[in-house]
Amino acid sequence: MYCAGCGSEISAGLNFCKSCGMRLFSEEKSENSNRILTTLAITFGVVTVVGFGILMALIALLLDRNATEKTITMTIVFYLASLTAIEFVLGSQISKVISATVKKEKNVTPEFVQPPQQLYSRTTAQLTEPAQPPASVTDHTTRIFDKIPIKEN
Repeated sequence: MYCAGCGSEISAGLNFCKSCGMRLFSEEKSENSNRILTTLAITFGVVTVVGFGILMALIALLLDRNATEKTITMTIVFYLASLTAIEFVLGSQISKVISATVKKEKNVTPEFVQPPQQLYSRTTAQLTEPAQPPASVTDHTTRIFDKIPIKEN
């Protein structure tokens, strides 16, 4: 097996390349996903509580200024639609994190880090010796001036 970063040969069972230090296997991110899930859940709750608090303050302000029922109703509808859209986006992110966590728990074996979708040229560690030595550059160029004998019939 060869490293995707530097191309040097690596032995099985290593998590990092000895030459360049690139991670060979993806790290288990259960603690990271738990932290993200907790942060998203707290954000969801804060947005909900603060959002409804702002809505109540807005209704109180509109009632204090003697706004019409139609204005108050339209304000409530638009505000709740916006708050629902924000909560939907947060909820979809929470579901993605949960499904990724469940997927990782099912697959206990570490995944091999895929090399980038680019072909790398071989490094000197991967090159093999040529079957025959390469021809000299001057072999065929200096014979141009040699006289070729002409056979007469």
